Amino acid sequence: MDAVFCFSCRHFQTDSGVEDSFRKGLSDWKKLSSKLEKHAHSQAHLNCMVKWDNYKVTASSGSIAAKLSRSHEDSVEKNRSYLCKIVDIVRLLSKLGLPFRGHREESESESRGDFLEHLATRLGLWKQ
Repeated sequence: MDAVFCFSCRHFQTDSGVEDSFRKGLSDWKKLSSKLEKHAHSQAHLNCMVKWDNYKVTASSGSIAAKLSRSHEDSVEKNRSYLCKIVDIVRLLSKLGLPFRGHREESESESRGDFLEHLATRLGLWKQ
């Protein structure tokens, strides 16, 4: 087929504002430059160009859904790590038969209990 197409209008056109000749191919070579000039400045073509630019940015940086998915996976992995540390502390205290609670569990207290002390040590919750 010996025709000229507009890539952005052919792939990103959603309304009927674009001339069919640039979507299906323009094979009438008479006054081609004036038709191309008119098409290049049409609002429908400019909208398609914006959509194409947005597509290129999304394709290079990843979609919002992919970013949210990565963020969710990171959050799940972090929570899983915390949970494993907590389970390890519970196993240790149970194996040694030590009490979990202390006399006073405020953060300023010297006797917060074995569980909170181990938790603070492993997770860095309180500054020593």
